[in-house]
Formats: sequence, structure tokens, C-alpha cells
Amino acid sequence: MNGTSAHYQHGWYKLAFVRDLKDELTPATVGERRFVIIRTTDGIRVVDADCPHRGAHLGYGGMVEGNCIICPFHRYRIGFGQAQVGDFQVHEYESFVIGGSVYVRLSETYANGFVERMRELSEDHTIHAGFTMDIKCPPEIIIENGFDNTHFRPVHGVNAGQFVPEREQSGSLRVDSYFLYPKAQEVNGALGKTTLRLNAFSPYLSVAQLGGGMPMTFITSVNPIDKGLTRLRFSLGLPKKIYGDPPTPLVLEKVLQGNRSGIQCDVVIWENMSFTSPRKHTSLDAAALAFEAFCHEFV
Repeated sequence: MNGTSAHYQHGWYKLAFVRDLKDELTPATVGERRFVIIRTTDGIRVVDADCPHRGAHLGYGGMVEGNCIICPFHRYRIGFGQAQVGDFQVHEYESFVIGGSVYVRLSETYANGFVERMRELSEDHTIHAGFTMDIKCPPEIIIENGFDNTHFRPVHGVNAGQFVPEREQSGSLRVDSYFLYPKAQEVNGALGKTTLRLNAFSPYLSVAQLGGGMPMTFITSVNPIDKGLTRLRFSLGLPKKIYGDPPTPLVLEKVLQGNRSGIQCDVVIWENMSFTSPRKHTSLDAAALAFEAFCHEFV
């Protein structure tokens, strides 16, 4: 990646953790696009933030009245949803809430099987809203990092198998591979070989499912929040049969802390990379380059 975030128009993105929605209206963004998350008695809805009258942000000072937001600037009634009500209308987006997270789909294309994958995961996993981390780097670099198989040994001390990227029929970019952990990390005396299934569903959203003796799933989402600053939101899926339903707070925190520490190892690299120097890729960069091409489709 060249370090420049594009203005994406398609696909699924995580907007927020539900626990952070303290008010009836919460501003949210995906890159340059501005949204309002609405908490209603029927659930969570997502609409455009800009008032069609003169561009006031409806999430700052607006109030919900039925299927309308009362604009804080001129008090016009801004309707949303299927019913054509109010003085003006804003677009409502398809949204999806699961595992304590709010996702939005930016257009009618590039669903890429994300909702189906998450529903399938929730059948035998508990999905937990994990942690948030602000990192000084472009957002795409963080998701691309999962597709960079040669960084795992020098940064994380594990050997990764070959990463051969392919497109699923649903549209996501997928890698099926494995990790080989050192002998000291063997689980119950078994060879530390862990299968990996990694899917990118959009430039800012990936799901990595690990097998082995301690299987778990990582849902990683990123979003630029300021110039040069990215907010990472990490969620965790744990198999119910292995970790309990739900897992104990101690187990959950231990697993989250382990993942937080692992990401911190990458942060040192990400925050000090050059995004303007020439690149000399090798054949081992095939999956990372496939992810870069994947991102271009969403512009």
C-alpha cells in the first residue's frame, strides 16, 4: 500500500462498539463519509449525517422524533427510512449489529458474504467487543498486515505457511494457510501447528479464524479518524465448547491481552514506515499485493 486512504464507496465497515453509543444519536465516520447512528426502541439504524438543507451535522445537537431527526440548525424535520416524512430526507444504510459491534454497508454492492459469515460464526462462538487502539498509520496497512506472511516470523516469532490469495465466490479475498509455533508454545504436548483462514471483506475489515488446540477468531476493523491517525477496533470470537458460554472474564481478558500485545509488536513497525520510498516486491508478497488490488475495487 502507498499509505493513502481512498474514499471508499462500497462494502461493509465497522462503525462503533455498541457499548460506546451513550446517546440517542452518535456521529460516526468511514473515511470521509459522515453518518449518524440512531438508537431506537426497535434497534440501531444508520443514516447520512449531513442535513440536506444546509449541511449541518445531524449528530451534533439533533433530536429524534419518530422517523425524523430534528436538525439542530434550523429545526427542519429530516426523515429517514422508507416512509417519506419530514421536510427533507436523508439516506438510511443497511446496518448489522452482532457481537456488540455496529456495521454499515456503504452501497448495494460488495456484500462479500460478511453477514452470512458472522451469523455462521455466532452459532457456535461467543463474539466479544474487545478493545480500541489508535495508531499513527494508514488504515489499509493494518488489514494488509494479515496478508503479509513473511512478517510473522521476525515480528511474532512464528513460521507461516505459504499464503496463496484467492477470491471466494461470495467476493471476499481469502487465504488458507497455517502457523507453526515454537516447541515452547505447544498445546497439551501437540505440535504447535495452527490452521489459518483469513478473509478481507472490505479494505477496513477482516476476519481471521485460527484452528489448533486453542481456536479463536479475530475480527479486525480500522478507520481513519484524523490525518495520519487510524482507530483499530478488535473483536474476538471464542468457541463455546472450549471456552464456555460465556467464557469467564479472566479467560476473556487473558486472550484479549495476548492479542493486544501482539498488535503492539506490529505498531512499532507501522508507525515508523515510509510510504513514499520505492518498493521492490518479491514473489512472497503475492497475498499483500492481492489485497492492494482488492482495495481498488471499492473506490
